[in-house]
Amino acid sequence: MIKVLVADPNPAFAAMIAQVLEETKRFQVTFASTGAEAIGAASRDSFDIVILETSIEDFSLRDAVTVLRRNQPYLPIMVILPFGEQALPDAAKYFDVQGILSKPLYIPDLQKQIESALAKPVNGVTPPP
Repeated sequence: MIKVLVADPNPAFAAMIAQVLEETKRFQVTFASTGAEAIGAASRDSFDIVILETSIEDFSLRDAVTVLRRNQPYLPIMVILPFGEQALPDAAKYFDVQGILSKPLYIPDLQKQIESALAKPVNGVTPPP
């Protein structure tokens, strides 16, 4: 079972992602609507991947990635760009993210995008096969 943490300020959107992934029986999803909730969840449990919306208001993307990787240095992170944004903010280009999703998501590709992100190196370390 792949453990996913989804952090998005829109709880309905995060719940939709959780439902789609959990229906495959391959994913266990926890979701948070704030950066603080995401950090709290990650401090209580370990995850295989985090999907983080870039517009979470209570943490900057840089701070969220730093704190999430403090306990799990090789944690794969995907970011979700808000509606209308096509690229990561300039500061975020320096973070080691394993995937970028844009809203609206194309749901049929989500599982493949997560699997692809899980196979990418994190901080220069390639995950085991």
